[in-house]
Amino acid sequence: MKILFATEANEGLGHLAPWLGFFETAAQVGWQLHVACPDATAAQARFANADVSWQRACIPADRPAQHTTHPRTVAHCWEELLVNLGYGLAPAVHACLAQWQSLLYRLKPDLLIADYAPLAMLAAKALRIPLVQAGGGYCVPPITPSAEPIWLPQTLLYPKPSALPASSIQAAKQAQQTLLLAWNAALQSVGSSHHIIHASEIFAYPLQRWVMSDLALDHYAGLQPERGAVHMGLLALKPLGQTLAQVASQWLGAQADQKRVLCYLKPSTPNLNHIVQALRASEHSVLFLGLDAQSPKLSSSFKNKASKLVFASQGVDLPSAFAQCDVFITNGGLHSLGHALARQIPCVLIPEQMEQALLAARLMGRNGVHLVFQPHEFTAQLRQALATGTTPARSARCESTGRSSTEDALIARLKLIIGSEQLASVA
Repeated sequence: MKILFATEANEGLGHLAPWLGFFETAAQVGWQLHVACPDATAAQARFANADVSWQRACIPADRPAQHTTHPRTVAHCWEELLVNLGYGLAPAVHACLAQWQSLLYRLKPDLLIADYAPLAMLAAKALRIPLVQAGGGYCVPPITPSAEPIWLPQTLLYPKPSALPASSIQAAKQAQQTLLLAWNAALQSVGSSHHIIHASEIFAYPLQRWVMSDLALDHYAGLQPERGAVHMGLLALKPLGQTLAQVASQWLGAQADQKRVLCYLKPSTPNLNHIVQALRASEHSVLFLGLDAQSPKLSSSFKNKASKLVFASQGVDLPSAFAQCDVFITNGGLHSLGHALARQIPCVLIPEQMEQALLAARLMGRNGVHLVFQPHEFTAQLRQALATGTTPARSARCESTGRSSTEDALIARLKLIIGSEQLASVA
């Protein structure tokens, strides 16, 4: 069995890290696994122990010049989002689709698994390669009627598509046309006779669609029934990066009256200096993940005075850090947040992107979850989170979950696909 796993996500390696346990389990079964991602060189260096063949995924390099803000903040539907990300530029789509076709012809996979990979899915549909779509709820949208845009979850929540201004409706319809023209022109350019009439076709094509979370963390849950997807739960949290003893001995050695704060925020987090300054001024021992003390994003006024702040810019063994922390401060990334909640760790959410804001809104009111949308709210929310207490006690938490039942369930589902007539009916 030869599987190609594809992602076109170009925001670090966050789409890949959760899948490492599945890659390992698939290799143990004896399957040959290829992984295509935009920065294959960085992925191979970061995940050197993964038993996979790394391939470079082609993605549109340019975005329309008018979109200077984050693409998700100005889109109401998936077609708009993809156009904002460059998927409506015909020359770029043609180049990417040609490379995907070349890769598929060369590897001849029995099955493609796509976690946010629209053009890989388009190429698979055109070549009739069996496909499974997987990812967080935001990336596994409902399958809509042909005339309807694929509305994003924030649009289905508020103000509702029917209440959108006429200009927004027109922009969504224009994005539909832009995307279809670019994609069909690219298909024709690569010699394919395939023609699509709606972007939903690529989401309707997969043999199966997997939402890699439970219902509580699904952005589309309860918004539309036409999903055709199954909730598989979170993938395992693999121990990656350096050990705590290597980089955070000071954090581990916090005094008895100090709380251990684990802070996992991107350098682009709004008001980051305010947050770091507030933590520095507190009595707590703080471990920052993925943030360099010398980052230009941080104020020079406290870079060299961070006695209680420990920075692990290259990452750290997250399961072990979860086992030792009293509170978790995060932008709200699905995988790390889901595992923190599963361990009943009090969380302070500081959303940076739309998906994270939607998760925060969905979790509002949940015990142990505290939201920060304005800088002045941070200190009070952190105080409330610490007052929640760590339940269960740190010593009772599991430090390493290198494999979970989710990986085994995915393998079982794939074996059923292999053993059925589904592959033959597509190929």
